[in-house]
Amino acid sequence: MLPRRRDRVFEINGLWYLTTRGGFYVGPYPTKTEADATAELLIKLLAGVDDPNAAAAVIREFSQRRAS
Repeated sequence: MLPRRRDRVFEINGLWYLTTRGGFYVGPYPTKTEADATAELLIKLLAGVDDPNAAAAVIREFSQRRAS
């Protein structure tokens, strides 16, 4: 089951993810607390980014660095 659009952080099979306004899913995280913290960090990183392509690039780079 996919999350309702208004839910930024959601759980699937015991793992936590977050979704962005652009429709990206970021995660998984082992706890809701970690997913919430990541969501807040992404909000700060994307503050003032108006271009959807630039926002997508930031999210992709962020996700790749977190996965490393």
